[in-house]
Amino acid sequence: MKPLFLLTFEPESEYTFLQRMKQRRHLFILLFGLLTLISFSGCFQYPEGPVFTLQLKDERVSGTWLLTNVTDASGADITNSPVIDTIIDTDTISSYPYQNSTLTVIVDRSGNRSWAQFHNGELQTHATFQFADHSNYLIVEYDVIVPNNVVLQVFYDVLKLTDKEFKYIDEKGNTLDYKKY
Repeated sequence: MKPLFLLTFEPESEYTFLQRMKQRRHLFILLFGLLTLISFSGCFQYPEGPVFTLQLKDERVSGTWLLTNVTDASGADITNSPVIDTIIDTDTISSYPYQNSTLTVIVDRSGNRSWAQFHNGELQTHATFQFADHSNYLIVEYDVIVPNNVVLQVFYDVLKLTDKEFKYIDEKGNTLDYKKY
């Protein structure tokens, strides 16, 4: 008669041991991938990219940008059309088309953020800006708008912000696509 407290274990086969280790390895890889995805979820901020970057938004937006394409809310290309300026006056059609327009954004070391729009090299607007917390919005506070010098705050919905491309939707629903040069 064998004592009840003495339990005997059969040795586990090597095949079963390897199978269990593979299952644990797959589980570990899955958990590691899930944790990585959760920790980088804040990096997927803009709908059109970038997926991941180590640069700050201020570093990416700084520079001189050339306006390359403008589409209206319906998707029609209006890059070479006259601008109907609803910011300054709803009845004014500006003689400035979107072509030959540039945007210069400067972020200095003390955190000052400057936003200046030019047409054919002439200053059209000047503003300060900031990125909204927890959203895709860029808040631009205009202090000079030619010709009326109106003070205005506008929210732009940023679609893409990389080193070379900047794309946003303005207050009229137009999508402006800039390339850095």
